[in-house]
Amino acid sequence: MKKMGFPKKFNLMISLLFLNALVKIKVNMSLSKSFSIERGIRQGYLLILYLFLVIAEAMNFMITNQVELRPIKGIQLPTRRRQQIIAKY
Repeated sequence: MKKMGFPKKFNLMISLLFLNALVKIKVNMSLSKSFSIERGIRQGYLLILYLFLVIAEAMNFMITNQVELRPIKGIQLPTRRRQQIIAKY
């Protein structure tokens, strides 16, 4: 987000959402002990939707930039092998 021009203070606030985050789980109307999140994100954050869009836009920019610099080439199977795979399905 730094490269996209977001202010430093905004980036810091976003990182604080995920740094040392503790959660509890509610089971049968009782809360568990607190534990830290090791992977993923907390559910229910509306901000996450917007962060996903920011990341998707950054990836789109990176791919578009690479295409302009040099063509992206896929992997091509030998013709006979490709026909066998297609016929199999």
